[in-house]
Amino acid sequence: MSAIINTIETLFRAMSIPEKIATVAKITELCKELGVTAELPSEKKGGYKKKARGASAKPYWMRTATGIDKTAKGMFQIEGEWVNNANDVAEGGMIVLGVKGDEKSYHLLKSSAGDTFRFDDWNGNEVSMSCKHLMTSPTFGAIKSNVEVRLSV
Repeated sequence: MSAIINTIETLFRAMSIPEKIATVAKITELCKELGVTAELPSEKKGGYKKKARGASAKPYWMRTATGIDKTAKGMFQIEGEWVNNANDVAEGGMIVLGVKGDEKSYHLLKSSAGDTFRFDDWNGNEVSMSCKHLMTSPTFGAIKSNVEVRLSV
């Protein structure tokens, strides 16, 4: 049986992309026709994917808060610059921190050399930065509203 599987694998690897797609479709059709419905063992362990995506492989994102754009969507409603390090933000500048993972959380911070804010990332690693913690919320809307109030003062 494994010799057959190895031969099929060799043939499959030699195929072009359209041929691979057509082959998988045909095998799926044959499995349905023959009543082969055994579940394949899943390799997924559950939880949040820890694979790096896009420009940032960090388990969190940070953005300075200089204004609110109500026409934008989601986190893009916060006007400001994307930052990689809280130390790059001028003293007293507001920062919105979004922590990625199964249980997302959002934090409003103020850049402050004398204070330290700590949180755990999705791997359970403690991250600390020179900021004063202003508020935490499981929803982005609460953070956005608080930023709006603080900017209007």
